[in-house]
Amino acid sequence: MTVPAAPTLHSVPVGAIVTGLNNRTRFPQRELEELAADIDDRGLLQPIVVRPNPGGVGYQLVAGERRLRAVKLLGWAEIPATLVAMDDRAARGAMMAENTHRANIDPIDEAEGFAAFMQDFAADEAATARAANVDSQRVFRRLNLLKLLPALQQMLRTRPELIAHLELLTKLDRNHQYAALVTLSHRDDVRLPEWRRIVHTLLKRQALALQLDMFEAEDLGKTFARRLDEAATAGQRMRIATLPVDSRLPTPNVRDRRRFLANQWKDWADELARAGFTEGAAAVYTLIETCIKEGRIEANESEWVATKPPQGV
Repeated sequence: MTVPAAPTLHSVPVGAIVTGLNNRTRFPQRELEELAADIDDRGLLQPIVVRPNPGGVGYQLVAGERRLRAVKLLGWAEIPATLVAMDDRAARGAMMAENTHRANIDPIDEAEGFAAFMQDFAADEAATARAANVDSQRVFRRLNLLKLLPALQQMLRTRPELIAHLELLTKLDRNHQYAALVTLSHRDDVRLPEWRRIVHTLLKRQALALQLDMFEAEDLGKTFARRLDEAATAGQRMRIATLPVDSRLPTPNVRDRRRFLANQWKDWADELARAGFTEGAAAVYTLIETCIKEGRIEANESEWVATKPPQGV
């Protein structure tokens, strides 16, 4: 990789700048207009970055396409630019790094940029992560998004808040993904815990090699959507399975979600013991103690009052 020479600041003709390195494809007009208004009011606080155009005369943009588009809206003839000497790999890495660290980067654009860098420069995920100045796990997770159906990718472009939901679908085949797409198309407010249950069901079906054609996938997706609707109407969360419950036992009284889980359980076990449900209390005490010893939960034992074990424990 070529080490950039000392950068110099120039006033560059806007018409002499070509783009082509940017993996970012979405530039919402409203955001550009807001940026243009800010630049018109305060000036361009951060120059763009260009390099000599390797394809001929003029310059090639390295970083700052939003700023370049904004000043074009303002009709500027020239723009302040930092001129650097970079080879193709370094320039592409600089552009990826700028895009990746923007809060509103399109996840699919980011994924396609990583994939193109890997193909064009025979780079692996670790080298791509270093070029973009991100951790390799981010590269891996973004590349996985390219396994999604095109319709799911488009959904993510328009609703980036669904990225955690859609990342869960990358292990599903196309038809099971389609069932998930149908559900999300009918429900736009699926909570992540509920969505995990749906995806778990789809993964179990897929693991059993159950055949699923497109018509069955659509019916299955609508079934999940209907169950979500029914749960929402009842003011509940959708459940995939219901555990057997002894209706005689008093309901746990959860007073404060911020308290340690073990303490909540112990409060309930104490209540069971006082109510005479000695076997139930003993089972909960055993579960608490086992989980603490195995490091699965923590307990603030300074709050505990010594409790006489139930009879027979």
